[in-house]
Amino acid sequence: MSDWPDLDTETVSFASGASGSKKGQAVVISVGIVWHPDRSRIGAVAPFLYGMGDEAAISRSELLFSSLHSPEPMPLMDRHVSRAPINIKRVGQRTFEITPPASNMWVTVNGKMASGPTQVSLDDLGGDIILSLSDHVILAMFEQSLDDETSGDTQGIIGVSGETQAIRRAVERIAPSSVPVLIRGETGTGKELVAEALHALGPNRGRQMLSINMSTLAPELAAAELFGVERGAFTGAHQSKAGLFEHANGSSIFLDEIGNVPENVQPMLLRTLELGEVRRVGSSKVSRTTARVIAATDQPLEGAGFSQPLLQRLERFVITVPALRQRRVDIGPLICHFLREAQHIYPEAEAPDIPAEWVMKLLLHDWPGNVRELKNVVEQLLVGQGLDGTLAKHAAMPSGGASVATPANAPPRPHYRDSADVSDDEILEALDKTHWQIKEAAALLGLSRGTFYNLMHACPGVRQIDDLNEAEVEAVMVKFPGGLDVWAKELRIGRSALKRYIKELGL
Repeated sequence: MSDWPDLDTETVSFASGASGSKKGQAVVISVGIVWHPDRSRIGAVAPFLYGMGDEAAISRSELLFSSLHSPEPMPLMDRHVSRAPINIKRVGQRTFEITPPASNMWVTVNGKMASGPTQVSLDDLGGDIILSLSDHVILAMFEQSLDDETSGDTQGIIGVSGETQAIRRAVERIAPSSVPVLIRGETGTGKELVAEALHALGPNRGRQMLSINMSTLAPELAAAELFGVERGAFTGAHQSKAGLFEHANGSSIFLDEIGNVPENVQPMLLRTLELGEVRRVGSSKVSRTTARVIAATDQPLEGAGFSQPLLQRLERFVITVPALRQRRVDIGPLICHFLREAQHIYPEAEAPDIPAEWVMKLLLHDWPGNVRELKNVVEQLLVGQGLDGTLAKHAAMPSGGASVATPANAPPRPHYRDSADVSDDEILEALDKTHWQIKEAAALLGLSRGTFYNLMHACPGVRQIDDLNEAEVEAVMVKFPGGLDVWAKELRIGRSALKRYIKELGL
């Protein structure tokens, strides 16, 4: 298209592998707070190793961490973290010697107890070194570029890793143009979020971005879906229909799983990218589109079956989204983000108390499903399914066979009754006895919170948030001044959900 800037093909990703950083970048070893008893501290970062031969220390008060949301630097300030320092010395380009303090605080490095000086590489666990301090505070060492400041807006892309920061810088840089972008990355890494951020910061942000998963299109209908069809063009084309490129004119179109574009459609897509021309199937008339093309793939496109001229056109600008196992420092901020999201979906569920021991298991998991898999785990935790059972479903084998150091007196798993034996009357009786508090009612019936939550939603005697209205709630509050316990029982709704509903209304 004529308004494309004169850019050479460029690939943008943060090179955190053994080969070193991207040319021209100033790279520093930083420490991020992955987990902390004060969740507002999660995601704070402190740069602390700038060159070869450097040494640094981490203690309760010695290193200062700051974040986008709390720029005022603060030390860890947790009573379980020793005042005596952990000493960290660089002994190679990506290798460090970690010496635990002479104190009662025990330290694990990548899930293994460190009883003395321990050598470890950033490459051992995919790009991060994970430190657990007394099973309360978890830190991650990682590479971070100090170049190219961003606006401070996360653009919906959550994380503090060098890779995530590089993606945000790339989005801010290229979004204002109309250059096509190819987003590469494994399934579940969040490629669509990057596409949404490109559109939100781009010149077409005033219009909704159109998205299509190419793998869902039948090969014989793909051309008609993308470019439109004229009546009678083929059997079943009973009327003329505009295609997605026509609908996306003046906006952006996101072509997910671009590797699944049928071969007969690829020349048509190339023509649209080169000339901005669209021709409906069965028509000789050519129209123009200014739709910006953003494509994504989780498979290589360099082999046979995919048009290389089309690939070259799509690759005017490439953003690579790394796997979650290559940026484990992002797991803590992502857990907090998904918990907040999930509580809007499951308002009756109470925020779980997630101990650092559990977070370590999450950090050592390989995450074949990436961020999408982590989101599923967090949602299941929220409804009380328990981490061990949840990770078992996700084939949780810690990376490299590592194991997490855990106390020998860990409590045994609870045995729950069969949910098929629980009647609606029992559910309502348990809720009444516990003042409609889900956790207590589930325990009373010998059920997990997740199972009880599902049974409650299927019970006709339990109401949902959507069933309430402000006038009804106000009337109950006036008639029964006893507080949430009484109001929840009268309205037949979970106590926690009602509490949030009342808060949102400002009653």
